Amino acid sequence: MKQFALVGLVLLGGCVVQSFHPFYRDAAKVELPQVPGEWNLIAAGNDTNVTCKPWVFTADYGLLTYDEKDVPSKLQATFFKVDNQLFCDFQASDADQAKINAYWIFHVRPVHTVCKAQLDSRQLTLIPLNFDWFKKALVSKQVDLPHLKGKNDDDFLVTATPDQWALFLEKYGADTNAFPRDSAYILKKCEPSKQ
Repeated sequence: MKQFALVGLVLLGGCVVQSFHPFYRDAAKVELPQVPGEWNLIAAGNDTNVTCKPWVFTADYGLLTYDEKDVPSKLQATFFKVDNQLFCDFQASDADQAKINAYWIFHVRPVHTVCKAQLDSRQLTLIPLNFDWFKKALVSKQVDLPHLKGKNDDDFLVTATPDQWALFLEKYGADTNAFPRDSAYILKKCEPSKQ
């Protein structure tokens, strides 16, 4: 079964570009009052047969997500703009300690991931930074951001500062190779329940 939850991508090293530091400067953060509420995940990349509980954004942009087995996980989202383009930085939030072994938690550090975000009144589209494109850009030196290398090519952690990320996003934020639409997570706002 295809794993589709953004939470899964955040937790699996080698699937998304991970940064030790946030992708945003504090001054770039934006408030989006239309975001809090329930959202149905209707597409995850090419998978348009997504079935899971609605994802819930809180007023402070906490995000409760569910995978296809309805296993919950919490993320903290921060919306920000660079060159009038909307992005979202995600970081793992409080884990349910009752469901995760404490020894495992000792060995995990939350990292930041980034998506280009497109928002209208009822739809939120999140396009993750393409890992394969980014990895090739690092190797070819097209992108020169500080990073720590692991045991293999897919194992690295970017240590760029928010200022360095801002310059990167200014240059590549509109690049459809860096943020390919075919990897988008599309969420539709749930209709308010009628009582």
